[in-house]
Amino acid sequence: MKKTIAISLIVASVFIAALTSKADDYVHGYYRNNGTYVKPHYRSNPDRNFYNNWSTYPNINPYSGTRGTRRTTNYQISNSFSTPKYSYSSGRQYSSSNSFGNFFGGR
Repeated sequence: MKKTIAISLIVASVFIAALTSKADDYVHGYYRNNGTYVKPHYRSNPDRNFYNNWSTYPNINPYSGTRGTRRTTNYQISNSFSTPKYSYSSGRQYSSSNSFGNFFGGR
């Protein structure tokens, strides 16, 4: 009896997970502000990931069969951190980004 319940719960959870993990949205037709009509279509769920999109090369749209045309832009990624600055003469660390003021002895 316990095995049957456990198997039923596993099957149900897999089925529910498959239903909730769809990767596309249906967009109803609408009119733009300039009067242009946009036909109903499917789009991939927006997730702010450039590569997870049907319009990105070389992905293929499963509904239209067309290959994506958007290519990545060439840009350099810079570090968003800076190394600490030390003064070896006094042994104390001084930093302009110290938000604790004089709490740690900084002046």
